[in-house]
Amino acid sequence: MKKLLLAIMLLPSLSQGQQCPNYVCTNETEVCDELENVSYNTSSKCFSGSGVIKSSVTWNNWTRLSFEGNLNVRQVINMSGGVKKVYIRQGANIRLAALNMDNSDTTFNGGNLIVESWTSNNSSTNVIMMRPSATLKIGNTYYNNPPYTLNVVGNPTNKLLIRSCSTQPLPITLEYFVGNPLRWKFGMVFNVLKVELQYSTNGVDWLSREELYGVISNREYSSNLKENGYYRLATYDLDGTVSYSKVVSQKGNNHSPSQAKDILGRDTKPEGHYIQNNVQYFKY
Repeated sequence: MKKLLLAIMLLPSLSQGQQCPNYVCTNETEVCDELENVSYNTSSKCFSGSGVIKSSVTWNNWTRLSFEGNLNVRQVINMSGGVKKVYIRQGANIRLAALNMDNSDTTFNGGNLIVESWTSNNSSTNVIMMRPSATLKIGNTYYNNPPYTLNVVGNPTNKLLIRSCSTQPLPITLEYFVGNPLRWKFGMVFNVLKVELQYSTNGVDWLSREELYGVISNREYSSNLKENGYYRLATYDLDGTVSYSKVVSQKGNNHSPSQAKDILGRDTKPEGHYIQNNVQYFKY
């Protein structure tokens, strides 16, 4: 574990290219004055109210933590690896005495967040996404006008990216999805819970064949499934939205991503999207 000594590089202003998540938690604990000597074994946990969450409060196997209200949290630590997400709810006033994250972990700040000590594991890149109305203080410095890139002095492979996010919904970007063999890549991944690879013999009735968690952008994924038939990707967001990709046939010729067509001869790169009955569709 390395202490994050910060060398700050200010970057040109970026457009708000990612959507601020609207995470809804159903596993909530109300904090009144002090919360201590409690252990939670759950993947998702939310805390609200006013008071102190002491270091004796532990959560095991967690993937998502959410805080709202006026809370002083002694420590949030990623001890088990895997992709973790921390949510500071809109309007919250949260002070984290210690925050330790690992590779690809993200903190979503919708309120007023103070981090007294930020540490980073190994050669990792952590991200803080901020709503336009949010405020952020790390140590003695405020970072209220993203973007910023903070480096660990002496270890440039450890980075903290502070970026702004938009309150307007944006489509998921699928760079390509082709068959023979099945492979795909997302250009932008944000607020995604999981991705399913679905299979159909007739293009109408679909079964989930593979599930992927912790999906990241700009990385090619592949599958060893070789059954003749039809395949598509289903992306499940944290807010309950389900997105479906185009359909590809496993019986077609092998194309490079730049030449890839779906079974109707359409280019794989989407032109847009639309939402109907809480389901987001890509438009080709």
